[in-house]
Amino acid sequence: MTHSLPYGVLPKNALRTGGVMRCPRCDGEDCIEIDIGLEDKDSVQFFSCRKCEQKWWKHEGGTVNLDEVLDLAARSDFR
Repeated sequence: MTHSLPYGVLPKNALRTGGVMRCPRCDGEDCIEIDIGLEDKDSVQFFSCRKCEQKWWKHEGGTVNLDEVLDLAARSDFR
């Protein structure tokens, strides 16, 4: 049985092995990563598993939730 994780939570078992991102929920290899540029060369990374639709975010190497991503984006100046 697969357990649902809160949106944006990336457990320690979500690993990049041999250049392949594995989903923390289903261990699937069909994940996408999107790098989103913020202000001052800062960025957040969005990850999504195509198999089970788990989604998560990272910033500066650590996992962040969607509210933190929105806060970072709100403070960015996209002129």
